Amino acid sequence: MPIKVSSYACKFRCGWVRANFKSVENHEKTCFGNPGRKACRTCFFWDQDEEGRFCRKFEDDRGSKDLQFNCEGWFPKPN
Repeated sequence: MPIKVSSYACKFRCGWVRANFKSVENHEKTCFGNPGRKACRTCFFWDQDEEGRFCRKFEDDRGSKDLQFNCEGWFPKPN
């Protein structure tokens, strides 16, 4: 017989799921899907091509594919 299990997922739908509510709540403060952090995933200029992820605003720096936050060039994605 299956057992019912409760878990909590990040409200920004990044895939973070844990059984501990507080753990997920803490994660949401630092999640790259959180628009309040002004991170790449929530930016209008963030894109992906066959070579990988990059920022269209700072195309000269295509070698840097790490996600950033509190970016000076951040612009919100339209809904």
